[in-house]
Amino acid sequence: MAHLTTNTISEAVKSAGRDKATNPRLQQCVNRLVDALHGLIQELKPTEAEMIKTVEFFTELGRKDQIQILADVLGLSALVDLLNYPKVGRATPTDVEGPYYREDAPFRKSPVKLYEGDEDHPLFIKGRITNHEGVPLPGAVLDVWQTNGRGLYEHQDPTQPQYNFRRRFATDAQGNYEFQTVQPGPYQLPHGGALGIFLAQLGRHLWRSAHIHVKISKDGYAPLTTQLFFRGDPYLDSDAVFSVKEELILNPIRIEDPARLRERGLDRPYSEAEFNFGLWPKELGQPAYRLAASPADLSKKQEGITVTRLYTGPDGESHFQDMDTPLTSKQTIGRLSEPIRATSIIFRETDGDYDYGWHHAPRRQYIINLEGEVEITVGDGTTRRFGTGDVILAEDQTGRGHISRAMNKRPRKSIFVTLD
Repeated sequence: MAHLTTNTISEAVKSAGRDKATNPRLQQCVNRLVDALHGLIQELKPTEAEMIKTVEFFTELGRKDQIQILADVLGLSALVDLLNYPKVGRATPTDVEGPYYREDAPFRKSPVKLYEGDEDHPLFIKGRITNHEGVPLPGAVLDVWQTNGRGLYEHQDPTQPQYNFRRRFATDAQGNYEFQTVQPGPYQLPHGGALGIFLAQLGRHLWRSAHIHVKISKDGYAPLTTQLFFRGDPYLDSDAVFSVKEELILNPIRIEDPARLRERGLDRPYSEAEFNFGLWPKELGQPAYRLAASPADLSKKQEGITVTRLYTGPDGESHFQDMDTPLTSKQTIGRLSEPIRATSIIFRETDGDYDYGWHHAPRRQYIINLEGEVEITVGDGTTRRFGTGDVILAEDQTGRGHISRAMNKRPRKSIFVTLD
């Protein structure tokens, strides 16, 4: 370790204790973190005073228990959710749970009201819960929690009783549900001290778009945790934790018709909104993107390169298939695959608003992603996201094909290697 330089210190840190490490997954993550942080320091060249300020910043966040909030406002929590629970078929998109969930909320039978007492403008939310094929699911349990109309959870507001705006209830024999609530108010995450100063200097705010949290469970189905948002909310496009998804936005309708009011037993206007949830069967497996490998997998030597094949099945729909391309050691030049005959190479760049509807591959071709991300949905309803270095073999030349769209509104660079 003698005579460390700016070129050797990163490898020295990563190799420290390598022979005695017992957690391959942890070691992989720390090594990547060292690469990223050292690269950032090499690029930005912070002063010693800036380094001290950074340490003080994280120390204060730890004392105030705001590390989780920092992860949220940097989009880390939302990104983990997107990677682990992709949208697939009719399954409802997931969303982050947040820090304010409480177990054992009161269970209520129909009619369900989330709050105690009276509110000025009730909101009724109703819908149906089905499986991936649209079959209704009776007995599915919803666990719902939210703020009141002023943006306060009951544990933040001494005027609210325990478990106010927190209820559990089940769907009926037809898979239907309905509950009475109010439209929650937007609220600010804790913003004092270093975190508030940090975000203010970035021109950022800490307001959450008004939302309702929902967890749904049903035997035989993957549990769903998500949120519902409201069209017209002032923070819909700038939610502090980046959790708003278009598919989760409600459009409440104001009801003033006297006959409708009498049906509800109300003497003042109310609003209605409808939202249908879809659950994914456990037996079909987690429809995830390529998730992090287990420690056992990480301890194995990589024997090939994974290529994701797009092909048309007997049902006429496109599907994904992960294939390993075997590599053979060629000593000093590394490990190589067998030669693959190609007809041409095409370089391509697409804009950040790229959104190509249903289409099939014009020819058999490899797509090598160089920069940026693309989300692809195939005919069986599965969605995957592909990033830098991912390789796709597009062979779905018939049928409905697939949908491709850019991610994060960023351009993408790729290479087509045509085979026909």
